[in-house]
Amino acid sequence: MAKLLEFIKRDNIIFWIFLLGLMLFISIKFGASTDEIHQQPYGNQSYKFFKTLGSNDSATYHRDDLINYYGALVDTIPEAINDVFSGNLFIYRHLIITLFSFL
Repeated sequence: MAKLLEFIKRDNIIFWIFLLGLMLFISIKFGASTDEIHQQPYGNQSYKFFKTLGSNDSATYHRDDLINYYGALVDTIPEAINDVFSGNLFIYRHLIITLFSFL
């Protein structure tokens, strides 16, 4: 019985690692949502708020009715990564959203 449980645990971990890798690979080309046109500017404003320690407060009065009740964490992280690495912002967005979805 112990050997069977060990086999199931090992295969379960392999499955989840495989699934995460597959999700990350697929997300590079295809985003998880269609509302990025609304979310990306809010993430940019939120990142500027934190980067300037609150001097740029445009994120506090963002007037897009579609995101009034959304938090900005998932949208702010890709903006910070893009600021440091200067790559393709939407690939970073897709990867971060996929990681949050996986968790």
